Amino acid sequence: MRQSEQVLEWKTEERAESLVDVLELKFGPVPADLASAIRATTDFGKLRQWLASAVSALSLDAFRADTQL
Repeated sequence: MRQSEQVLEWKTEERAESLVDVLELKFGPVPADLASAIRATTDFGKLRQWLASAVSALSLDAFRADTQL
C-alpha cells in the first residue's frame, strides 16, 4: 500500500513539531532560527535522524553541531 503525499506531509510536520518539543523539554526555549529550519525540513528521514540526535545531545550547541543546523 502506498501512502498518499498528504499523509506523508502530515507525518513530516508532526515529526518536526516533535523534534522542537524534545529540544524545548531538554534545553528550554529553542531559538527561532533553529525552530524555523526544523519546521521547513521536508525530508522525513532527516527529521528522524535529527530526533535521534536531539535525544542523545548533551546541549543545544551539540545538537546544532551534529545536525549542522
